[in-house]
Formats: sequence, structure tokens, C-alpha cells
Amino acid sequence: MFNLVDNTLQTSIKLTQVKFINEYGEFSKKYNLVNPLGYPAETMISFIIFIIFIFLTLFIGVYTFKKPNNDKDKDKDKPKETNQSINKIALVGFIISCFILLSSGTVSIYNYYKYYMQYLSWYSDLPPDAIITLGIISSLNSVINSKKNTNSANN
Repeated sequence: MFNLVDNTLQTSIKLTQVKFINEYGEFSKKYNLVNPLGYPAETMISFIIFIIFIFLTLFIGVYTFKKPNNDKDKDKDKPKETNQSINKIALVGFIISCFILLSSGTVSIYNYYKYYMQYLSWYSDLPPDAIITLGIISSLNSVINSKKNTNSANN
């Protein structure tokens, strides 16, 4: 029975979203960072995925840099200068990764700020009926998310 209710809610959300896009989708055309439902556009989402990729690369680099070497015999064959140069290269790579992470984080904050300003303009352009419909979509999404959280907590 709960699946029937969930399916009905999801269908209601999809139908309401389609109706909203058909009636009010043109309001988002002048804002390149806002999609017709007010969510971040695909360019914002792909940029966020890029930031996550940089962060994961940084994490893997730190993990590899800090990982102790279990094969002591291999280190005896290599001269100390080679190990030191590899450590210097790893340190430089780590510093460059930190710089990339900080700069991309700054760009990400700036892009989110631009999105938020465009969202506010888009929202203020909407007629009252569209704002009510957007509230209905948001409420239905909240109900589904709370049901999902309740179901995952019970399992």
C-alpha cells in the first residue's frame, strides 16, 4: 500500500513539474544558471562534480603520500636521493592539488552566488500562481524525502 502512495506522489510531482515547465518555463530562459524549475542548471551540476573529483584526487594523493612502505628490501636497493626526489615531487603535487582545490572552491562559491542571484531574480519574475505551484512541488518533494528517510531509518 505504501508503494502505491509513493508512486502516486511521484506521479503527482512529475505531472505538476511538467505543467509548471509548460506554463512558466519561459521565465528561466534569460537566466543561464537556473533551469525551468529553479534548480541549478546542468553547467552548475557538472562543475560541482568536477570539484568533487578534484577533492577525491587530493584525498587519494594524501593517502598515497602518507602510506607507509611495507617492503623494506626494495628501499635498500634504491638510493636515498631517488626517494627524496620522489618525495619532493609528491610534495609539489600535493601543494598544486591544494591550490587547485582552494581556487576551484573559490570559483564554486562565486558560481553559487551568481546562481543564487539569478534564482532570486527568476523567482521575483514569477506570477503568484507559479509561486504557489512551486510551493506545492517543494512540499511534495519534502513528503517523499521524509518518507524515504523514515523507511531507511527503520531498515
